[in-house]
Amino acid sequence: MDRVVFITQEIVAGSEATNEGHLLRNVTHQIIKCSMESVEEPIHIFIDTVGGDVKTALSLYDIIRASSSPIHTYAMSEVSSAGVMLFLSGDKRYA
Repeated sequence: MDRVVFITQEIVAGSEATNEGHLLRNVTHQIIKCSMESVEEPIHIFIDTVGGDVKTALSLYDIIRASSSPIHTYAMSEVSSAGVMLFLSGDKRYA
């Protein structure tokens, strides 16, 4: 199962100046890379976050929903606030 993405940190607003947008860049890069490899195999996103910035979470939500591959989201431990939105973005959800 090498098509795995982890979101295990607080979702913070991204800024090039502070380099806090690495979560958004990393998740986007991983989803695009996996979607290019195969559109039939699902991408598994494991989420364990206290939430955070809604604007960043909405950007991640849009990226997840735009994926041509099916997305399976897994709620691990604590999924709060904006993290719930990401959990709900999956085609199949497991809690």
